[in-house]
Amino acid sequence: MKALAFAGITGVGKSTLTNLVRKRIPDLGFDSWITFSSFYTQNMVKYKKNISKTNEENYLDIVGDHFDILKYLDKLENVPDQLREIGVLYEEFLFNAIFEYNLEPDYYKEFEQKYVDLGGRCIFLKIDEDQIMYRTIKSTRIYRNEKWLSYQKSFQKTDEELEAMYISRQRIMERKINESKINSLIINTTEMKWKEYESIITDFWSGE
Repeated sequence: MKALAFAGITGVGKSTLTNLVRKRIPDLGFDSWITFSSFYTQNMVKYKKNISKTNEENYLDIVGDHFDILKYLDKLENVPDQLREIGVLYEEFLFNAIFEYNLEPDYYKEFEQKYVDLGGRCIFLKIDEDQIMYRTIKSTRIYRNEKWLSYQKSFQKTDEELEAMYISRQRIMERKINESKINSLIINTTEMKWKEYESIITDFWSGE
């Protein structure tokens, strides 16, 4: 079983590359595969919500469910005399939750180790900091829906303050990726050469 998860701030191309890579999966040699959009990880908290729990607790439940899925898929591969490999692709998973749900360091380390033990990999997408105002803040208002606008407004920050927040997030996430035990690859998507990035990602995911 090979799991691959994207990470990165808004606007770096997680959805774009998830869709491109998903279309290439049949060529990568997997016997079976499954793709989870952010709806089934980060955003599931908004829909599968136990009101007696905090957002953090609800997210921990969801991550726990996904690790149960990954462990089960891993077990399916370990059938004697069978050559099979399952591919699992996540639009978002652990790293973005550090900010969304204030994931405690102990929980994060526990989940990181589980992901490592299952052979999970990560692609961290970043952009040049002088592109964050446009790519992460202004352009997303054009192509995303009203819920996204409400989400941005919920921070009660000016565009300049949002820019500073996302710059800080990207720096912290990149540092955590570099410190992580997870087999990871960092790609700068500032030039938006999506087909080139797609090729790099599929080679990384399907390789040893």
